[in-house]
Amino acid sequence: MNFPIITVARTGLSKDPTKKGIFQGNMPPGENGASITIAKRIMQQKTKEFSNALSKRQTGQYNRKGKSPKVVYQFFRIPQVVHINPVYTTTLTSLYTQQMNEMLQPFITQTGNINYQVIEFDNYRYELFIDQNYDISDNSANLGEEQRRLETKITFNVIGYLFGKYVNDELPKIIVGESIVEYKFPKETVIFNL
Repeated sequence: MNFPIITVARTGLSKDPTKKGIFQGNMPPGENGASITIAKRIMQQKTKEFSNALSKRQTGQYNRKGKSPKVVYQFFRIPQVVHINPVYTTTLTSLYTQQMNEMLQPFITQTGNINYQVIEFDNYRYELFIDQNYDISDNSANLGEEQRRLETKITFNVIGYLFGKYVNDELPKIIVGESIVEYKFPKETVIFNL
């Protein structure tokens, strides 16, 4: 085996309701399985069409300046967010103290004087907490026929989240919808067949 070696393993996973982010309560799915609105924007073309129709009815001309009372919004929604707390253990293994120091120093100094960092992957953000105790061990006390080996374990606690059912989900991850601007009810007509 070639040393030094760095290995990473997920050593724990919990779904603790006391450790969660911004969404504190359970939000049951609404329209099309969506629970949370993450963004909205004005649909320019549809809002303009309502504004032009109103302008034509009131003044007889299109494109009159003024605020439109009927603004059409496009909403982006996601399903319920479930918070998880995975625990990762990084093991640094080397033969020499100098190698161990070189590997360990970036883990200690990366976050400055705090043990917290925001990590990103694929436009998702997670909170990472580095355990303040580093488990350092070596086998120099009872070598026998083994080679001297230094080992340091660093534990990372992550506050992450999941939504949807991954590949088993029939619904899209992001549901796109529009706001309702106007309700129209047809007039009732009665036809007599005499």
